[in-house]
Amino acid sequence: MSYYNVRDFGASGNGVTLDTEKIQNSINTCSNSGGGVVLIPPGIYKIGTLFLKSHVTIELSNGAILLASRDIKDYTAVKLWDDEKRKPFVNPDLQPYHLIVASNCKSIELKGQGKIKAPGDAFWEIPQPPNTWIPAKVPRVSPTICIHHCFDVKLTNFSIEDSSGWTIECNSCERVWIQSLRIKNNFWGPNTDGIDIQGCKDVIISNCNIDCSDDAICLKTLPDSLPNERITITNCICRTQCVGLKLGCLEAFKDMKQIVFSNCVIYDCTRGIGVYSLAGGNIENVLFENITIYTNPFWELNRPIHVDLRISKQLPQNIPIGSIKNIRFNNIHCKTQGRILMTARPGAMLKNIFLSNIHIQYDVIDDPYPKGRNARGNQFSNDNPEAREARAAVVAENINNLSIQNLSVEWPENYSGPPFPVVWGKNLKGGFLDNPLANQSHKNIDKYQLFESDIKNIRT
Repeated sequence: MSYYNVRDFGASGNGVTLDTEKIQNSINTCSNSGGGVVLIPPGIYKIGTLFLKSHVTIELSNGAILLASRDIKDYTAVKLWDDEKRKPFVNPDLQPYHLIVASNCKSIELKGQGKIKAPGDAFWEIPQPPNTWIPAKVPRVSPTICIHHCFDVKLTNFSIEDSSGWTIECNSCERVWIQSLRIKNNFWGPNTDGIDIQGCKDVIISNCNIDCSDDAICLKTLPDSLPNERITITNCICRTQCVGLKLGCLEAFKDMKQIVFSNCVIYDCTRGIGVYSLAGGNIENVLFENITIYTNPFWELNRPIHVDLRISKQLPQNIPIGSIKNIRFNNIHCKTQGRILMTARPGAMLKNIFLSNIHIQYDVIDDPYPKGRNARGNQFSNDNPEAREARAAVVAENINNLSIQNLSVEWPENYSGPPFPVVWGKNLKGGFLDNPLANQSHKNIDKYQLFESDIKNIRT
């Protein structure tokens, strides 16, 4: 294995001199020589945009810091997509400016015990009083690491701090390993997602610690991307104000299937798990298992688990609706003030939704009535007004074959608020309810309040 030390190419590592050209020369030389390792020894290396090349490993030594420039002029604008092919999707978080770019590469790796210090607030407006979202400037650096149409990608062990937008995006890649990363972003930063996987196949994400304002780990598909297939996420700890583990939303144009999330802890979130087909994509054969979720009491209308099928009002309404089916949730603990919410818009149905061994722990209960009906936001079952305000630990509407087994609910001590059944359901066709440990919040109310439903297998 050949090694190329960036110091031998003139990189200063003093944190003041711009080292972009010197480090890029070392990457180019390594690639042109057949590949190897570009070594970044201890030091602070101020950089703009770096382009990874095939068969090159970037090794960040312990004590090495890639310090992102705070001047947008030090970045190279790279347009990796065709606006016409991407219509009708427009997302200002996807900018043409990035710190690290890989496009159409094979066998690339970024590893080591070093750190990437992103530009953060250099591309934000001045923050307002505490506990408010910080507005973003345009243009800005987002995503920090942008990997498109690559094969055999490895991102391991290093840490990233203070992304000004999305942190890592992999788009239409195959065979991706993301392991043992530490991502630490501003908790009020604008759309500082942790890891976004868009239309990739054969992906493993494991042992990562992510602290960010927006979605921690999100699987998406765009009009010009591949589907998401054969993906596993395991052993991760996620702190976020949005969704910890997420599939879809507006970016759900193509299919997502054969996906496993396991052994994760999610905290300070508004939603622990989110499954959204809002743009016509099909989501199927997904397992969530062994997950602990703590939602943030600062926010109203939290949902430890949220499933939603419709077409977003932000998109053309002639898009054919997609599907969500064969989704399993097993061994999940939720400490929350909110509800598990699962809905399809009228005329559509979720199919084969299975919840088993779910525990919901309430210290207090956030009453969704009547504020749920009029709540703002694009990710709140907007086509299901009754479900949005229904009082229950689990709220479900328009599902074929819903199975809930071994659900338990720990109600607040001496609870005296409005009655909450265990399950509120509307238009549930087939399925199985078997939850002997789930006691209702008040005596003299039904454990299950079902409307226009046909579930014959109910055990109390």
